[in-house]
Amino acid sequence: AQWYFPLPGSEFIYTAGGEEVKMTGGDLSFTPHGSHHGSECAEGEKFAYVWFELCENGYPGEIK
Repeated sequence: AQWYFPLPGSEFIYTAGGEEVKMTGGDLSFTPHGSHHGSECAEGEKFAYVWFELCENGYPGEIK
């Protein structure tokens, strides 16, 4: 599971489960485990956020 918290001045599109949401500073998103997701920032917009992730039984990807 993941949570994204955009920082003040941020503005970007967050996509999860086929749904697009415009995120700005102070918003909070939740992404359930196993959901395909991503973010896109338009030219001139700021893309800054804090990301929290909950992993059970280790991290699901390889960290190098």
